[in-house]
Amino acid sequence: MFLGRPLVADSVEKLHYWRPIGSSRYSSAIDIRGTKALMTDIVARTNQIDHAAFERLLASTLPSVAAGIDDEDRSLLHMEMAAIARATCRAIENGDEESIRQHFEFIDSVFSKAAPDVENAVYASYLENVFLGEERPAFLRARRELPARLIAALWDQEAHWGSLNSPTTGI
Repeated sequence: MFLGRPLVADSVEKLHYWRPIGSSRYSSAIDIRGTKALMTDIVARTNQIDHAAFERLLASTLPSVAAGIDDEDRSLLHMEMAAIARATCRAIENGDEESIRQHFEFIDSVFSKAAPDVENAVYASYLENVFLGEERPAFLRARRELPARLIAALWDQEAHWGSLNSPTTGI
């Protein structure tokens, strides 16, 4: 922490140089070594992908999605996750198989090492927004392409929502 503000790496090559989020140089960070190497570096430092790591991964892995996040929504984890969900929905609606695959792989890799707040955002702002209650054929086809970890998380979400919608007994 620096003056009570979260810190992010100054570059993906040198994660030991730190500066506060909000610095004008944040958007210029470029992953020149590839997403897997970046993921390894981030996870090695903290053993979890926190919000700051998620933002760096989003910018390097899905730059067009990251660029489409409104300034008011930037640095708000659930809003950033919802932006990915909207992009995934557009890809599903347009039949863009490559984007769907990239989004699912990105979310799955983040979810695999997610800190609790990031994990919650995947459940509440990604999976719910993309799949909960969705019955259109394109979404049902896309759902079959989810990695095993994400389908298990979606099933958990659906079971949770089902329990909330079922009549209670013993009252």
